[in-house]
Amino acid sequence: MLIDLSRIVTAKAKAAQAAQASLRDEMMEAETVLAASDWRVIRAAETGSELSEADRGARQALRDRISALREKLAAYAPDAGQQAP
Repeated sequence: MLIDLSRIVTAKAKAAQAAQASLRDEMMEAETVLAASDWRVIRAAETGSELSEADRGARQALRDRISALREKLAAYAPDAGQQAP
């Protein structure tokens, strides 16, 4: 009887997959919140008005968070040389 060990998923691999899924979910949520505020930017551009400092700060914080999450996800890529912590 032959056992195909190539399909075995280790606990470490399962933990990495769960971490990746969590990062993807968090990134999707941040992207959704950012997209939901796009109308403010469009309105400001169309009317020539200023986007409030609070809105600009919140959108920048979201973009920074998305970038950080993308970097963390990239660390899980097979060609990254190592698995992310």
